[in-house]
Amino acid sequence: MPIKNLHSILRAVIFLGLLSAFIWILKPFFPAIILAMAFGMAFYQVSQWMRKKWHLNESLSAFLTVFLSVLCIILPLLFLTGLLAREALSFATSINIESLEATLENLNAQEQFTIANYSLDLTFIKDKIMASLGSIGTYVSVGSLSIISAIYNSLFQFFVFLLIYFYFLRDSKTLIKLLKKLLPYPVSQQKKLFHAFKSVTQTLVYGNLRLAAIAGVIAYIGFLIFGFKGAMIWALLAGVFSLIPALGTLLVYGLGILTLGFSEGIWLAALMFAYYILVEVVLRESLLQGWLLEDKLKLHPILVFFALVGGVSAFGSLGLIYGPLTIVFLGTLYQFHVKGKG
Repeated sequence: MPIKNLHSILRAVIFLGLLSAFIWILKPFFPAIILAMAFGMAFYQVSQWMRKKWHLNESLSAFLTVFLSVLCIILPLLFLTGLLAREALSFATSINIESLEATLENLNAQEQFTIANYSLDLTFIKDKIMASLGSIGTYVSVGSLSIISAIYNSLFQFFVFLLIYFYFLRDSKTLIKLLKKLLPYPVSQQKKLFHAFKSVTQTLVYGNLRLAAIAGVIAYIGFLIFGFKGAMIWALLAGVFSLIPALGTLLVYGLGILTLGFSEGIWLAALMFAYYILVEVVLRESLLQGWLLEDKLKLHPILVFFALVGGVSAFGSLGLIYGPLTIVFLGTLYQFHVKGKG
């Protein structure tokens, strides 16, 4: 083998080895990188508008965009946390402590409890409960370390997301030029790929936020009609959970329907179930979601379903972005290679 060819092979092996090592280094940050790129594409026009409107430099306009967009996400979550804490405190203060203590003392003094001529050995039950509490304490002490580790990892990933989000907005033109040099496609096809990525991310970010807001309004009206206290909390939960495909709002409405069935009767619960089917499923999930997502993504409804549900199943919450991106890119590349378009 000629020396020149051997050198070319060695250079290729070294480059591929270093590239593999670089990808391996980035692997833990893939979720933060993809999410930051999606937000960067979605809010790039906002950053450019602020730069031109207020005569800012790229760094300041990128920083303001990151700050304002993240604030719009964090503030509702903090508001929801405060409402949940207030309701939990209200529930705790409503408990009659003296009555509860008297009941527990009465049970503690008994050794047997009779129901329909059947005696229960309370001493045995109390021993089992104490043993279970001890096991729970062990699990809590071990699990608390995992919880602390998960919180630390989430905060670190969030910091990485903010960092990449900022630099993506600030240096987007340079990054796009670099990607265009690396992509093995002609300029016309590169434009289609970038347009597809921008269109999908903007549709998903803005479309899902609009659908979540609509889900919250629908839930607020419904829970208010059926006499739930704290309808705003139910509405916020429905809005947040609506971002989870297939089972999102069903979890919130299901809990509400069960609560209504036990407290007010089965007929009122049936009416609330009918409200959920007609307004939430038919109106929002079928008609409005089809208009906001399916038509703009230009995908068949079944492909949108597999993209969202399959994406979440495979990649977790970020599958809401990964799934549609994968299918749209696959469709675009199919047009390039099979149909010869582009």
